Amino acid sequence: MRNKAVGISKKILPILLSVIMIVSSAPFCFATAYGGSCGDGLTWALDNFVLTVSGTGRMDDYRPKSQPNLPLELPPWIMYSRNIARIVIEEGCEYIGSYAFYDCPMLCEVKFPEKSLKRIGSWSFAKAAFKKLAIPDCVKTIDNGAFSDCEQLCDVEVGKNVAALPDHLFRGDKSLAKVSLPSGCTRIGISAFENCASLKEFDMTYIERIESCAFSNCGFSEVKFGKDLKYMQTNVFYGCKNLSSAVFADGTSPNEVSNLFLNNTPYYSALPSGLYTMFDGKVLMCKGSFTAKSLTVPEGVEIISDFCFDGSKYLASVSFPSTLKTICSYAFRDCPKLKSMFIPPSVGTLCTNSVGIYTNSYGYYVEVEGFKISGKGFGAAHDYALLHGFEYTCLHECSDVFVSDDCSAGGIKFEICAFCGACTGQSEFYPESHTFGDVFCDGGYRVRKCVVCGYEERTEIHPGGHTPAPVWNIVSLPDCVSDGSAVLYCEECGEAIETITLEKRGHKPADKYEVLSAPSCAACGAEALYCTSCGEIILEREIPKTEHVPSGEWIELTLPSEDGTLYGCSVLKCKNCSCILEIRWLSAQGREVSGALAQRTNAAAIKSGICERFSTENICRMDYCNDGVLNLHDLAALKKLSLNEDKR
Repeated sequence: MRNKAVGISKKILPILLSVIMIVSSAPFCFATAYGGSCGDGLTWALDNFVLTVSGTGRMDDYRPKSQPNLPLELPPWIMYSRNIARIVIEEGCEYIGSYAFYDCPMLCEVKFPEKSLKRIGSWSFAKAAFKKLAIPDCVKTIDNGAFSDCEQLCDVEVGKNVAALPDHLFRGDKSLAKVSLPSGCTRIGISAFENCASLKEFDMTYIERIESCAFSNCGFSEVKFGKDLKYMQTNVFYGCKNLSSAVFADGTSPNEVSNLFLNNTPYYSALPSGLYTMFDGKVLMCKGSFTAKSLTVPEGVEIISDFCFDGSKYLASVSFPSTLKTICSYAFRDCPKLKSMFIPPSVGTLCTNSVGIYTNSYGYYVEVEGFKISGKGFGAAHDYALLHGFEYTCLHECSDVFVSDDCSAGGIKFEICAFCGACTGQSEFYPESHTFGDVFCDGGYRVRKCVVCGYEERTEIHPGGHTPAPVWNIVSLPDCVSDGSAVLYCEECGEAIETITLEKRGHKPADKYEVLSAPSCAACGAEALYCTSCGEIILEREIPKTEHVPSGEWIELTLPSEDGTLYGCSVLKCKNCSCILEIRWLSAQGREVSGALAQRTNAAAIKSGICERFSTENICRMDYCNDGVLNLHDLAALKKLSLNEDKR
């Protein structure tokens, strides 16, 4: 019985092995049978290592194998992902789904549609084997990490309609060396080029915003920024071991800058410890800990960089300049002795957790208890205090406002804040005389009006109503092509009484023309007549060509044949421009062909269409051919025609 069972097992075993081999080898058998739906209106088909997406619409989003809890399906071609070498996405597809072609290690080429594709989903082509990538102009949005960890990718061209590079887009593409961006792409996302060690050059001319770690661990030795730069976040170039130079365009006015954007680079290491400024003194930075008890920010500083005074344990008082506009995130975080702060009205932006914040024992950011903010009016300082629950005090700057019907009877004086409009006090007043405001003219009278009771004091002046000043005030002087103007003001009130036009003077020609370009025998020259007042060209004219100068030496182009069937040809050129001035035809016996015969030969050649660029008049004349080139094939045809003409 045991032997019988063993015999049956020996018979079944090969069959089982065959079945296992067929099932295990199924992903490698590519036929058009592999395919299906991949979105509403889209289908896919896999044939001979090429996956093709067809139809119209948006592709579904998917999840990777490593995230089974996501409420999404795996890509339908997941079991063939390691055998996809090329992807063709046909016209009609508008969106490539998230994780659609994630971790296809053999994928070295993808063909995008040139018109329909609008968006590429997150991580859709991560871990592919691209070497070169061109994103078409029809694409407007690319999501996070779409081409990350493509370790063989070395050259990228981004379409002209992509306005921002998302987070982690090319992270880990260690072979990436060349990136071409359109001028409209102004934002670089978080870690977009992190660990791209081969990336040594990058055009930042049009970049406005660079997020944290965007270029960390890249191969830069120098970076140059354009004047449009507005935002620079933390650790942008962290770990760039060769970065020793940073060049900023003149006139750059950033809105928000991190104190640590060049952290952990040779450039940052070379900076002295303590306070320093960048961007022409507009941005205040600090290297290392700030240990002083008080801080006076110098005039001219517009931005205090983020993390600038983070962890300043002894800092107890701060004085800001009137030029300050922005206090960046975490600028005064963890300053335990700093309990209050006056923020000037010039500050329009207080970024996230910029003041009055500390880190508790659990690592959370919390408000400093009892922190007070003072300012002027209800601007950014008031809004920040309200957001974090801090006490806010407006430091009023008041002016007196009088309310009265009659100055002699007195009235009420209110003290009104110019910033917040609050009334800080009121009192009765009994003035001995009126309080007059500015003087103005009205119908032949000079008028002074009391700002308290409205009483008007009127004094008769010039019959026309104003008292003209003794001289005219020149607003603009006339020049050669534009009128000027002058204004007459009233001496009493300063109002403009009359405006006159000062007529333009017109051009004043120079005594002689100046040569713009000298003539030659090949081309005409030019000369111009300038205005001696403004330097503009009044008149420009042509200088005729100069005469050709024969070289004096005949150049032999072809020899006559010994059998006498072909004429030889020699030319005489201009020694200045090398154009051909004259052609001489010779028979085998050295006999020169007459001019009339040459003219008939030329006419016959032109009529037959053999030599269209020669004319009957110029082939043996001074301006034969300006480029000085003679086609020898055409010459041979001309010689044959000349022999036939001679026989006639």
